[in-house]
Amino acid sequence: MKINKVEDTFNIVDWCILVDALVDGHFDDNGEYVPHIGYINELRLFYNLCIKDCDCPVPHNTDDIEGLQEFVNDDEFLVAFQKSRYSLDDFSLSFGNACMYASDIIEHRRDPRYQVLKAVKDFAKKLGDGIKELATDENLDLLKELSGGKIDIDAIKESLNVSEE
Repeated sequence: MKINKVEDTFNIVDWCILVDALVDGHFDDNGEYVPHIGYINELRLFYNLCIKDCDCPVPHNTDDIEGLQEFVNDDEFLVAFQKSRYSLDDFSLSFGNACMYASDIIEHRRDPRYQVLKAVKDFAKKLGDGIKELATDENLDLLKELSGGKIDIDAIKESLNVSEE
């Protein structure tokens, strides 16, 4: 493959999207860390976003991992990738800096404390959603009846943001 042009500096919006894509690419749909897929994702993003002109039959914006096989075996591509990946400048919005920031976020998400906090947050959200589903007018009226009128149904509705519909 012949690479004619590499542009690895981005505007702020595209750079932030790139960082998010790099982070997301290191985790599967269940939130499990998959570094081998993350590396392939980095190669894919570099090709799609930074290689502006090359003699290659693979279309840009590819999501086809098998199509990347051509790149992993191409010395010119890998040299360009490594040069861009490890070219760090304190203030540039470059591919290398995006990878560095993504690495920090990835390490944070892999931290067991983050995993525990995420699990607690997800549980609390599911619990809240479940309570809201049960907070129908009929169920709340039954609760009030069973409590002998000691429960303030309007306060429950207000705290759960249940409408009067």
